[in-house]
Amino acid sequence: MIGSHPIFGVGINNFGIVLKDYLYGLPPSSWLYVVHSKYLMTWAETGTVGFFFFLWLLYAMFRKGLQTLRLKMPFYSVIALGIVAGLAGLSTHMLGDTFQGRSEVMKLGLFAALLVGIYNLSQSGNQLEDQSISKSSR
Repeated sequence: MIGSHPIFGVGINNFGIVLKDYLYGLPPSSWLYVVHSKYLMTWAETGTVGFFFFLWLLYAMFRKGLQTLRLKMPFYSVIALGIVAGLAGLSTHMLGDTFQGRSEVMKLGLFAALLVGIYNLSQSGNQLEDQSISKSSR
């Protein structure tokens, strides 16, 4: 499928529909199911363009989590570490599962929102500390 539709894919949720068009030599009574990898399914359904943005989203989430870990703020760092560990687990899990359930997909959105929110809170905390230090030194 990826070779036949490399740029934009076969369309979201169309993998199972067009799967029969790509089977050669299997008996008609064979049990079929979609590919067991979220990465391959995303690439086949959304093409190289969509797959790039999917990987970019995962990269951006890891990057934001690691930025928060480097801030040396214990409260935020512990939360960010847990989220990054969960994201690493989900990313590994997607290698062998289709990851299509609503709760599974919502975890990615929740992790992204929490990482950005924690990072922004930690940045505003740093600015407040900088302001209080500059006021006390006057």
